[in-house]
Amino acid sequence: MVWKNIAGWSVVGMGALASLLILIWLQPISSSRSLQYMVQTEVSLTAWIYSKPVGELLAEYQSKHPEVNIEIRSFRSEQLLYEELTAAISTQMPPHMAEIGGEFGIIGLAETGGLAPFDDQLSSEAMLAIDSNYLETFKYDGRLWAMPYGVVVPVLYYNENLMRLSDAPSEATSLSWEQLTSYGVKMTQDINGDGSTDIWGLVADNNALWNQIRSIGMNGADSAADAEYLFSMWHDLVHRYKIMPALEHHLALSSFIDGKAGMLLAPSDISKRLEEYIGGTFEFGVLPVPHIAHNDATSARVSGFVMLKSGSETEQNVRHLISYLLQPAIQQRLFKETSKLPILKESVEQMIRQGDDLTERDYELLRIAAGKLQLERAGMTSKAGREVIHNIQLQLEGSIEACIPCMMQTYEESFMRGMR
Repeated sequence: MVWKNIAGWSVVGMGALASLLILIWLQPISSSRSLQYMVQTEVSLTAWIYSKPVGELLAEYQSKHPEVNIEIRSFRSEQLLYEELTAAISTQMPPHMAEIGGEFGIIGLAETGGLAPFDDQLSSEAMLAIDSNYLETFKYDGRLWAMPYGVVVPVLYYNENLMRLSDAPSEATSLSWEQLTSYGVKMTQDINGDGSTDIWGLVADNNALWNQIRSIGMNGADSAADAEYLFSMWHDLVHRYKIMPALEHHLALSSFIDGKAGMLLAPSDISKRLEEYIGGTFEFGVLPVPHIAHNDATSARVSGFVMLKSGSETEQNVRHLISYLLQPAIQQRLFKETSKLPILKESVEQMIRQGDDLTERDYELLRIAAGKLQLERAGMTSKAGREVIHNIQLQLEGSIEACIPCMMQTYEESFMRGMR
């Protein structure tokens, strides 16, 4: 009986010991799983963007890195994002990273003191793969304040049906401003004879004149002559030749999509959007924007990301995320899906050689990108400069009696002294 009790207690003791051992064995696993869960959810980033495809790529990055949670806020335009970003920096409530373009330059943001410079902090492999000319766009005071990820150039889209009516040669690879005007006159039509134009020869987006001014160099007399020619030509397109509507640039894209304009001056990165909205209603092509006498380069606007000060660990996570967008495969996708031109060395030439799944428009965009580009430096553009050109544009289009010498005086006072 005693033996049975001892045996019974032994069994109970052994069971308790086994349970204890199991608990001890499971404890590290449970702790490990808890730790793993904490690691997977501890990285939280906020990103402000204005390009929808970029948001899709950031979401894709998050799906591949479940330990990272990215809160994405989208803006309708680069300008709205820029204005809110400067306000957020002043109130010390900025995001961790934000998309920027070339509209307002980098100096204003850099001088807020809220940006964390990149310099050489990205992996050397990623940094060395980028064309150094694009890096220069975001350098100021010896430091790199934004990381480029894509390039946009102004181009001339044309409706192939209306272009044929203008007797333009089908094999043309570029146009002069004089040729553009001549073809535009033939495209412009008052179909129902009511005295109002139904089809315009040319329409232009809000930034078309600004982009042309930015392509002009700083070569003294030549630059002034080019600017005066550009202002006179713009005035004549509206008032003399009557091929472009005045003060209706917000309607430019819809006019072209609806077949109510023969040519469209707009950025290269709307090509896929045009393709989607036109939907085969008519065929359209793309050509480089006509050059001005003393400048044979195409102005290029670089898109990138700024990183806001947030501590070394968070900044490292931001750098890792941005380096994802610089991978060659992602760069090719950006072009094919958004027409954003790649920034990696020799990537344009490589894509032309490979020719995988490229349309005729894709080839033309790459050909333009492979040509001579006028890249801006940090001090070459400003919000103030953009406003000056916008006011000049309003005067050029608003009155047939516009005083071009007066505008040239404003231009020289503002731009020849470095406010770009």
